[in-house]
Parts: sequence; C-alpha cells; structure tokens
Amino acid sequence: MKASRYNRWVDLPTSSRLLFNSRSAALVEIDCDQIPVIRRLLDHPESAANATEKEYVEGLTYGKFLIADEAEELVQMKAQNRLRRFHDAPLFLTIAPTLACNFACRYCYENTGGKSMDADTERALLDFAQKRLIGASGLMVTWFGGEPTLCLPTVLRIQRRLAEFASAQGVKMDPTGIVTNGYCLDRKAAEQLASVGIVDTQVTLDGPPAIHDQRRPLRNGEGTFHRIIDNLREAVDFLHITVRINVDHDSLSQAGDVMAELDRAGLLSRLGVYFAPVMGTDGVCADIVGRCFSGEQFASAQVSLYQALLDSGHNCIDYPTLAPAGHCGADSANAWVVAPNGLLFKCWEELSLNPDKSVGSLHSDQITSRQQANLDRYMAWDAFDKPGCIGCDVLPLCMGGCPIQGIKKNSNLTGSCNSWKYNLGDMLKLRYLLENRKEVNP
Repeated sequence: MKASRYNRWVDLPTSSRLLFNSRSAALVEIDCDQIPVIRRLLDHPESAANATEKEYVEGLTYGKFLIADEAEELVQMKAQNRLRRFHDAPLFLTIAPTLACNFACRYCYENTGGKSMDADTERALLDFAQKRLIGASGLMVTWFGGEPTLCLPTVLRIQRRLAEFASAQGVKMDPTGIVTNGYCLDRKAAEQLASVGIVDTQVTLDGPPAIHDQRRPLRNGEGTFHRIIDNLREAVDFLHITVRINVDHDSLSQAGDVMAELDRAGLLSRLGVYFAPVMGTDGVCADIVGRCFSGEQFASAQVSLYQALLDSGHNCIDYPTLAPAGHCGADSANAWVVAPNGLLFKCWEELSLNPDKSVGSLHSDQITSRQQANLDRYMAWDAFDKPGCIGCDVLPLCMGGCPIQGIKKNSNLTGSCNSWKYNLGDMLKLRYLLENRKEVNP
C-alpha cells in the first residue's frame, strides 16, 4: 500500500487536524496524539504493529487515503473520465422550450427571442431522444430557458414521453430538474411539475427585495421578490427547491439579508441554499462586468458567507463532490442543450436561436463545417493535457473546471480553476465546525 497523492492535511484551532482525500471526498479528524501514528502508517502501512493500528490501516484504505502499490491515480481518473464522457454516459438533455422570459435581468447572457418550440421541433426532439437512449446508461433532463414555466404544457407533455421512452428501454431516469425564476411557480404549477417527475428546482434571488427587484424585475419594471417568496412557500410542499443567491462585489454584504428573508418566510429549513458569482460572460451588460468576482475573489467571499451563516445558527455549508465525468456535460458525447428552434449546443451559455455556436440541429442529420468545429472544441477539451491540472490536488473535484471558460482562457497550463482550488481548507474547517455543532445539538 502507499499514500494517495490526493491527501491533504488541514490545521484546526484545536490540537487535532483534519485529513481529507480529494478522490473519495472522505474527511476524518485525527487527534493530536495519533497524528504521528497516522503519518507513519501513510508512509509505511506495513508497519502497523497492533490491532488498533491495523484498524487504522483498514480505515485509511476504505477512505482511499491508502491505495494499492500498483495503483496509478492519474491513469485511473483519466480512464474513468474517458468512459464517463464518451462511452458509459447517460443521455443528458437540457431543454429550452422557449428563450422568452418575463424578466429583464440586467446581466442575462442569453440571446433571447420570443420563439417557442413548435410541434415539428417537439417531434424531432422526441425522435432524437429515443434513438440516443439506446445503449445509454441513464437519462438526465433539465428544463431551462428563457423561462420554461411560460411553456408549461409543452414541458409536461415532453417530460411524459421521455419518461415513457426511458421505461421502454429499461433506462433509469434521474429526477428531473428545472431552472426557473420562480415567478410562475405557484402551487398548481408545482403540483403539475411534480406529477411528471420534475422535482429538482433551482430559483435565483439576487439579494433582499430592494436589490433583487432592481436586478431581476419584470419586463414592465415591477419587482418580483415577494411574488417568488410567496410561490416558494407553496411549491416547497411538492418540489426539492434550491435557492441560488447571486453575489458580486456590490451585493456581497446583503447576501445574509436574503437568508433572513427566507428565515422569516419559514423557508430556510425547508429548502437548500447556495451562493454563486455573477459571471462576466461575453453577453452581459458592460456595467455588470466590473462588479463580477474573479474565481479566487469569489472563493474568499464564499468562506465569509458560510462563516456568517454558521455564526448566525444556520446549518448550511458546501461540501466537495467528485467530478469523474467533468464539471458538466458540455464535454460529454451524449449531452445536448436544445434550443426551441431545434438547434443543438454543448453549453448553456451559448444557447440561442443563432446557429453560429451550435453543434447540430434536431432537423438534420448533417452538420456544417462550423458546427463540427464547435463540437470538436468541446470533445477535445482535456484537463489531463494541462500540467497545472494534473499536478493539482483538487483535480478529482474539478476536472479542469468549466469547459467553456477553460476554452476561452486558452491556457496550456490550467483549465478554469473552481473555488476548491483556493478555499478547500477553509471550507473543510467550516464543515468540521458544523459537524461538531450537530453532535452537541442533534
């Protein structure tokens, strides 16, 4: 046996330390008097001298802190990544039934339009899905937009048929997600979505009412915050809701106020919350870009936000998850983003009615040379080509980060590093504090 290259020690305010492994996401606390023993066993597992030390070796092996002498972790991860991306992959569909939206968010990156999916495109989508389900390892669907709830009958109809196809093929269909602004997510809509298996729901808030209503108003300028909160109170009875709280340099100090609003509404204990940066993508307004965080800046802000939550008594913290297939489906062979006119894309950010960044169409088996070039960019994306990535101890959690951001970065050294690159140790300390709190107040 030998020590994994993905072990990381984390100092604590106490005399104990944390030991984390990025390949398994295992985390253990090591008492101060046992640290020399564990270090010795990691370096020389064969030196276990008694039953207790042999149990330690078993535990370290289970958590992948110790691995077989023959194991080559980079080779294993690369092989697993290839299988997940190109062979043993689920069919992953992100479907936008419309790019129309009832909001006028100032930072929206989409090339929006009023077109909704017509009957011909719906049939073409179902034919496309049915063919690609053959041999797929599963089916994952996310509804997107525009605002997908503006086309709720279309969403429900297609979702039912996709579930039928998966059942007929014996393919497991994961719980379906929907990304919605929440304005139309009343009790009736939530019941309808849940009835067809669309249960994982993301709703975005941009701050407390005054800030949110300025940044995410209706197209007529009216505010949306309180309507969304009212809807969440009803929808949470049927759906698994996660609230994304957008933050940038200007709104960071108000993020805690959003939590307070959710708490006052009786929602904080009934839904999930996470913080996300407003991204300076190509399509955002110029007055937004200057407020956006860099990756490293957001990582620092993220620690402060979760520390404040824990200090205020909320049991909420992000924890690293493994990314064997990559950051998202953009670089996977069987993942597609579907526009309402039938164009196919690889990344949500490129979704539009314009074929310039598309990789194909539901309405044709042929693709243009430009579409092929667009597709090739994603299929060729590879964190294992980048020395900075293969030498990084958070590679299993990141896999090079966001493909489109990595492609734009165009670096031979690294991809688009995610927050764990910069704040893993601090976030693990917060997780440790949370677990201790749960033990004291279960």
